[in-house]
Order: sequence, then C-alpha cells, then structure tokens
Amino acid sequence: MCLKSVQSALWQDVTFNYKEEKPLFVNDWGVEFWKCYSSGIDILETSGTSSTLEQIAWMISTAADAMARKEKDGLLLISPFLLFLVPSQQKAAKN
Repeated sequence: MCLKSVQSALWQDVTFNYKEEKPLFVNDWGVEFWKCYSSGIDILETSGTSSTLEQIAWMISTAADAMARKEKDGLLLISPFLLFLVPSQQKAAKN
C-alpha cells in the first residue's frame, strides 16, 4: 500500500518523529477518511484548521491507490495526474 511508502519517507524527514508518532495505519482521522472514501461519501473538512502531515499522507496515499486500482482494472493512464489540496471549496472553484 502507498501509505506505508509515504510513512517511510516521512520517517526519514525530521518533521515526523516515528518514535513518538503512531503508525499512519492506526491514525483515527485516516481510518475515518478511508471509511468515507470507500463508501463514496463526500469528504469535506470544515474545522478550519490546517491539515496535519498524517491527513495529507492519507489523502495522497488514497489518490495514488485509486489511480493504481484503475490501471489494474485496465484503464490506461498515459499522462500523470495532479492532486491539488486547497484550503476551501471557494479556492478550489477558482482553479
């Protein structure tokens, strides 16, 4: 799974302390995010706070896994895809 690769990369960075942080697989927010995504529920964070490293890791991992699954199912992706993380729906609509 891509999440393990993201976690390994974060562990090499000083901003993520793997001795104090729980593995990403047991992050409460990430597990709830995955449940919503898997169920097809729209996901909208409305707390107004900035995303944590763990939240960003889960979003990126989920997007990469979704694309890999599409390729495995026969969808040929000939160009790279971009994932934009924006602070609000209003800013997303502008782009």
